[in-house]
Amino acid sequence: MFDEYKILEYLLNKAYKRVRISYRKIYEQFGVGADDNNDEIPYEDKRSVSNFLDAMEKAEKRIVREVENDEIVPIYSIILYKETDKLPGIGFYDVFRNRNRSEYINIAGNIDVQDAFKNQQVKKTIFQVGMEILKNDLDNRFPDEESINEFIQEVRMYRDI
Repeated sequence: MFDEYKILEYLLNKAYKRVRISYRKIYEQFGVGADDNNDEIPYEDKRSVSNFLDAMEKAEKRIVREVENDEIVPIYSIILYKETDKLPGIGFYDVFRNRNRSEYINIAGNIDVQDAFKNQQVKKTIFQVGMEILKNDLDNRFPDEESINEFIQEVRMYRDI
């Protein structure tokens, strides 16, 4: 299984430093898929992509818990990208639509995520808006590395994921 606290720390630190990471690189970092062929390990305990993405979603949701009722909610997994076009995967756009519906509609209209994902201009615009939302959240809630470390320590101390 994956350590959500390490994922939270990794995402937050990379976002603070304005570093983007390819999916391949983060999968390597956390050993995703390392035991996929071991039939002795139950599926829910495997280091599969879907289990990693579930753990990352939990960690990411914890980062934004304090602002999830705001009109615009950041998505920290925006820093991950596909190597083909340097944009996030389809899951990011789905989360963006769910968390920031009015902003999504302003950009993409009423088209569903599958169709929006096929439109490179819509994808780029959503990505640019998402990055601006992330930068604003970082500037407001985490002005320095000490504030990030305090947040991480508090989450770990209270086992709050």
